[in-house]
Amino acid sequence: TLSGSTNTSFVSLTMYNSLNGGIIVGDRCKDLTVSGLTVKPENDRSLFSLNADILHISSLSGSLIVENSHLESPGDDCVNVHHMAYVVDSIDTNKVTVRAPRFSVDASWAQAGDVIDFYDSSSFAHLGSATIIDTQASTYTFDALPANVGVGAVLSNTALRPQTIIRNVTVLSNRARGFLLQTDNVLVENCTFKDTALAAILLAPDLEHWYEMSPASNVTIRGNTFESCGKYASGIIQISASHDAPDKVYPAYVHQGITVEQNIFGSGSRSALFGVCVDSLTFQNNDFSGFRGKYATLHHCKNVTLDEQTQQNSSLTDVNP
Repeated sequence: TLSGSTNTSFVSLTMYNSLNGGIIVGDRCKDLTVSGLTVKPENDRSLFSLNADILHISSLSGSLIVENSHLESPGDDCVNVHHMAYVVDSIDTNKVTVRAPRFSVDASWAQAGDVIDFYDSSSFAHLGSATIIDTQASTYTFDALPANVGVGAVLSNTALRPQTIIRNVTVLSNRARGFLLQTDNVLVENCTFKDTALAAILLAPDLEHWYEMSPASNVTIRGNTFESCGKYASGIIQISASHDAPDKVYPAYVHQGITVEQNIFGSGSRSALFGVCVDSLTFQNNDFSGFRGKYATLHHCKNVTLDEQTQQNSSLTDVNP
């Protein structure tokens, strides 16, 4: 467990079992590298390797690099990157008191200089941003609040969206998701996913139950191989606006700037890509040899680029090029 740590590296580490997770990162850490991590069950009688997430990121700034690793049979996600969302409880001029729908307000969640995004909880519309100039317990003072921020608006801290690079990682026999990524500036490259029960890659903030943020932006998923993934998910790669309700469509466009290209989708019968509420989505030059499902299922998306083969085997609802 890391708390308030900076420039931490885990190198050439092997984990066989844990009653909880593997590496848990919280309390505003900064810059983490995981290289040469091997996680696998201790023996052939072990149902799981770890009982929870292998890498659980709930409070990280700066960058996250995960590379050259083998992640097998965790009880939950292999990599989970997010931070907690808070909700406006009261407003006094530029002072905002917040509450935490889950757990309690964490003093390390914000500090002076952090830029906070505000979202409407009903539409997921981005209401604007403001910079914190002072913090006192669960009350934050801002330089100037956006005019339409009111009680019930949701806060997301842009400082806790680490740039994330995941490359040359094998994900095998996973009960849940391979990578759950709720952050900005993401590259997932040259990874192999096999036998994930849920989505191999999930982008999904949540304003209903988990209150985990944020929407994803500037994401590239390329050169990966997916085999027998997403058996119980809406898509092998799934872009949703709610964890547990993948079909929920908000009026706003939640995610921005996502590119999925040059991947190989092997056996599977679900959609290769399932996406809702995306602005600027490119899905092209992928290999679907042996794949039986829809190439793309998209709802309420705009500025979408699909190559010809994808267009011929896709389900598109309220999708604008």
